[in-house]
Amino acid sequence: MVGAAAILFQQHPDWTAEQVKRQLMQSATGALGHGAYYQGAGRVDVARAVDQEVTADVAAVDFGLVRWTDAQRPPVTRKITYRNPGSAPVTLRLAQNASSGLLDKPAPAGLFRLSADTVTVPAHGTADVTLTGTPEATTAYAAYSGVVTASTQDHQVSVRVPFGLDLEQPSYDLRIDMKSRTGAAPDTAYLLVQSADHKSFEVEALGKNSTVVRLPKDTYSVSGFFFDASFTEGVIVGVPKVVMTADRQVAIDARKAKPVTVSAPNRSARILSAEIGTISVGDELLSVTMYDAVGEDHLEGVYATPTAREKDSKFTYLVSTVWGGPTGADGNPSSVYYLSHPVHGAIPADPGYRPRSSELAEVHTTFAATTPGTTAARLVWMYVDNVRFSAPSMTGLPVPTRRVDYFSSAEGLRWQAAFDQNNIFDPDTRGQSYLGDLHGYKAGAEVEERWNGGIQAVGLASSMAAFREGDTIYRPFQSAANGNLDLVADTTAGLPTVELRRNGELVSEDWSMSDVPADATPADYRLTVEQDRDLTPSSVSTHVSAEWRFRSQTTATRQALPLYAVRMSPKLDEWNRAEAGRRLDIPVLIQRTPGAPVSPVRVFTTEVSFDEGKTWHPARVKGSGMERTVTVEHPRRAAGGSVSLRVNVEDAAGNSFEETVVKGYLLK
Repeated sequence: MVGAAAILFQQHPDWTAEQVKRQLMQSATGALGHGAYYQGAGRVDVARAVDQEVTADVAAVDFGLVRWTDAQRPPVTRKITYRNPGSAPVTLRLAQNASSGLLDKPAPAGLFRLSADTVTVPAHGTADVTLTGTPEATTAYAAYSGVVTASTQDHQVSVRVPFGLDLEQPSYDLRIDMKSRTGAAPDTAYLLVQSADHKSFEVEALGKNSTVVRLPKDTYSVSGFFFDASFTEGVIVGVPKVVMTADRQVAIDARKAKPVTVSAPNRSARILSAEIGTISVGDELLSVTMYDAVGEDHLEGVYATPTAREKDSKFTYLVSTVWGGPTGADGNPSSVYYLSHPVHGAIPADPGYRPRSSELAEVHTTFAATTPGTTAARLVWMYVDNVRFSAPSMTGLPVPTRRVDYFSSAEGLRWQAAFDQNNIFDPDTRGQSYLGDLHGYKAGAEVEERWNGGIQAVGLASSMAAFREGDTIYRPFQSAANGNLDLVADTTAGLPTVELRRNGELVSEDWSMSDVPADATPADYRLTVEQDRDLTPSSVSTHVSAEWRFRSQTTATRQALPLYAVRMSPKLDEWNRAEAGRRLDIPVLIQRTPGAPVSPVRVFTTEVSFDEGKTWHPARVKGSGMERTVTVEHPRRAAGGSVSLRVNVEDAAGNSFEETVVKGYLLK
């Protein structure tokens, strides 16, 4: 482009930069069917730019934005003047193409119209042509663009003029009047206006008492903040519901704002984190994080302006604080209060949150040990409908340990926790990682939760199915699955060895995905997994082996595989131990891949070993279907023994699963 411009400046040293630009655009070569928003004027044609004398007086025709009105919008006309400095008249054939979008969808018929099909430009003279845009010709509201081409029959002359028109969809003005807590205009106002389908409009107003937002026809919420000049005081503001079917005016008066006051039931607790704000009808969080409140027992400088309640609006006000009790020897709080108060449809008259103990769930958590002298991290996330928040994590928790924490209960409020003994910054740190599912708590409930417990074995991921698609087999296994049905349950204490055999021939050694030969008819598959926890010491699940046998063939669509897993949930202490000399009833869940063909379980057996798999004895099994109970009679022996288990599952279709877990749990 720079070189082409230099050539024209050499040829016409008296031309301005605008004239050079216009000549390069008008002499360009364009692709048919593409609008100006896709290709501009086209590709530079230096030879034509040098030789072509006929020009137009404009580089481009801009119709601009044609705003919506409830009345008819009149046609908009723009003039193009062609100039011929030559000694002979030139007849030009006129054409225009217009389209919209990245795919260049052709513009509706009648939206653009040229005043003539041809025009003759006299020698040393000019001739005018008009291009008219008719907004009422379509209800397909979009940004349209195209090129008017004026060319001779032999195409030796071709003058291109791009044009564009933005046809506004039905839209209206929302006027927002604003007063700060003093009654003056806010020093800084930041507002988000959003619809449920995520049409978003951001407004930043400095020292203004009103602002106008142009909005497409829809229903919106307004979320935002007012700040003083020094940003030491903030006011959460909002309008839960604004229906835009005509011009509207709303008022936000922060003189009505109330302080956000918070507390925890334990008066010795102190704030670990605090976040206050709103969630729009489009699930967009707009909040302030109160870093200055950390270590304090109250909030300062934050207010909220109550609003009327709109029951059918997803707009949500939220005050969320996390409090820690006195710090223990490990540097973590003795108890944590995870407090959150979402209010749907309004900013409430009392925007604070000061719950009593009876309004919270009391959660007793055991972090069990598989290796002496280890630590773990605990992470907690809060979900309000579809919006996620992170709470401060606890690291260096000694394992095993027990603790009591407290959680809020509310409509639309869910919690998710994780237990992690792995550190991405320290590859030598190994252990288990668990991610629980989303769940809520009931106010006043006492809940027992257990992490890193036995029996840890191979399991099927609860959130992802094992399936075959075409000739690829996917197996989202878990390597440290227990009875919790967690979303993630894996260990890095050992590396698994995997073999997938088809009709006896090895076809893959990958953990989670395998490409296999095409199977026109069902083939016999045998999948085996072996894992020793030998990369770091482990007291339980020291060796795990599993084998699946199933039949599968090439699929046109994704098909779930008929795989099984067995999850056992014995009641164990924090060291994953049970008492010697006692009977233990172990609840068992037989998992089948979600979506797989249902075939009755024909065989379920369990064997037990007290010498780490050297000898095996049958265990008693009760129940039917997918839930069973296995009874193990522990021998009377000194502490330090262990229990290994071996299970076998077969269904009526011939699919089977066998698994052995050495040192599934310990005896004391």
